[in-house]
Amino acid sequence: AIGPEVHMELSVVYATFASTGLPSAFGFRGAMQLGRIAGDVAVRVSQIPTDNVVYGRLYPADNVTQEPLPDAPIMPGDLVEAFKDSAPLGLARDDVPELFKVYNM
Repeated sequence: AIGPEVHMELSVVYATFASTGLPSAFGFRGAMQLGRIAGDVAVRVSQIPTDNVVYGRLYPADNVTQEPLPDAPIMPGDLVEAFKDSAPLGLARDDVPELFKVYNM
């Protein structure tokens, strides 16, 4: 699921647009959920380097406060389960070794 809100941005400096045909900045911000994993993302790419933004975080989808819980980390098996909803991976949750835990990102 994507949302509940998705924001898009497009900035145009007319002089730059007239000479290059490109916007001076574009970006998006929103949230999505795949299985038990939810996340927020924001990206803004600008011709001014100090205006660029990349932000993301993951958290368990059943966590109402949207804060990662130390006792409920996101494991590799959770990622497999999440992507099985959208793509046939042919993997079971237990087929993936638990090499890492995501507590905060």
